[in-house]
Amino acid sequence: MTTSLRYSVVALVVVAGIIGATLAMLSISGTEADKVQRILAFQVSYDRDLDKYVAETQYLHVSDLQPNKIAWFVDPFSSTFDQDSIESATPVQKFEILEKSEHFSRYILIRLPDWLGGLENDISSYRAYNAVSPYDKCIMNYFSSWGRWAIENPCAGDQYRLWDGLAVSGPPAAGITSGQIPVRGYILGLATMPLTVDAEGYIAVSRPDRDPFANGVPGEGRRFSQETLERSNTDMLRAAQYTLPFPASIGQGIDLRILQPANIPHGLRYVGDDMPFEAVYYDPFGASKYITISVYPTKTFPDLALNTLADNGYPFNTKTVNLVAGLPPADSPAVEKGTGIAGQYAVISFAKPEKEGVALDWGSMDGQDLLVVIQANSIENKDLRSLARAVSLQ
Repeated sequence: MTTSLRYSVVALVVVAGIIGATLAMLSISGTEADKVQRILAFQVSYDRDLDKYVAETQYLHVSDLQPNKIAWFVDPFSSTFDQDSIESATPVQKFEILEKSEHFSRYILIRLPDWLGGLENDISSYRAYNAVSPYDKCIMNYFSSWGRWAIENPCAGDQYRLWDGLAVSGPPAAGITSGQIPVRGYILGLATMPLTVDAEGYIAVSRPDRDPFANGVPGEGRRFSQETLERSNTDMLRAAQYTLPFPASIGQGIDLRILQPANIPHGLRYVGDDMPFEAVYYDPFGASKYITISVYPTKTFPDLALNTLADNGYPFNTKTVNLVAGLPPADSPAVEKGTGIAGQYAVISFAKPEKEGVALDWGSMDGQDLLVVIQANSIENKDLRSLARAVSLQ
């Protein structure tokens, strides 16, 4: 082989290597782009001057959305959605683009309320749910107003909790949908989109796994195993404003379904920032047992605290305590009270024929003094006592 021919062969090999490496890099880049996409958020509002809904669009950093606020986005992996075409659109046109987007590709981006971890300055404070109801395929909404702590279907009324999209009311709460995937009897929630942050700090999504037990199917929902539900409940309780004495599950299919701030009864004085919470437990697949556990920090609600002055046979202000749980007289045969039942002091009121009961449990958890109120139906007295002890107040 001549010297010039040898150099030509070497040059071809080098060029081929460069081309191969470039193609490999392009392949990797394309693969990564296919896995993660930045989302374009639609902020919808009503323009009174135009008498029309309008939308503004932007790419979001984690800090751009306040706790308990939402934005909309269209699945960036959808082949029918062109983000570049939106840049020159007017606010009215942007809203129309959102409304006309492919039905099952619409998502709600939610920054969680501050009491549920929404103050964390990272992507853990966000959730992304498919906006289509698994029951009737209606577009849902989260109204982000006090007391409405669920994603709501305005057509059929089914609701889904913010933490993980679990169905908490309506037919989907019993695993019933009108879709093509049979889910009757399964624990059902909304399909999700995995959230992340890209290299420039913008909120992005990963390509979802459409297995029903993974991210789920848009318009059909996501299935929870019992283990997944209990793990999610545990994580939700840890994210709350302060340590709550609520179990993730009571057993026999009676799981924590709703966690939210409790309403403060009219006339109840409060002097602090720690809000009361309530947890609702039930089995949506047939059992009639329904249990609500509420917790009141007595530093915030001092009139609910134990005191040394007897009031109608109880060591607390009965008028005030009756604002959160009605109690019969202390000498009623339906009442059991004392220091050896649960926590520092407890009262159990049980109506035997109706199998309805109320338990009040005073004690502390992580240094915070609490009053826990348990209200239950279809329950035995011994089970109510066991549940009062299970909240583990000291």
